[in-house]
Amino acid sequence: MTQDEFSIPNSETVSPTDIHSNTDLSGADLTDADLSYANLSGADLSDADLTDTTLSNANLLGVGEVDFSDATEVPGEFIDLEQR
Repeated sequence: MTQDEFSIPNSETVSPTDIHSNTDLSGADLTDADLSYANLSGADLSDADLTDTTLSNANLLGVGEVDFSDATEVPGEFIDLEQR
């Protein structure tokens, strides 16, 4: 997916252009968002609502301690897409 294809249906404060590495998404409502293939390496996702957020093939290296239990399709390993 490209940045324009990210879907963030439940937030008025987060747009697809906010989805990138090292971004501050702490406390963001990402419920039902589709962030497949997003480069979120180093992003601050603390206290973000990830309920039913799709994170398939997302780069989640360096995001720290985040509760992914309510998210869907979380990569088994946090992959670095830039090394592919």
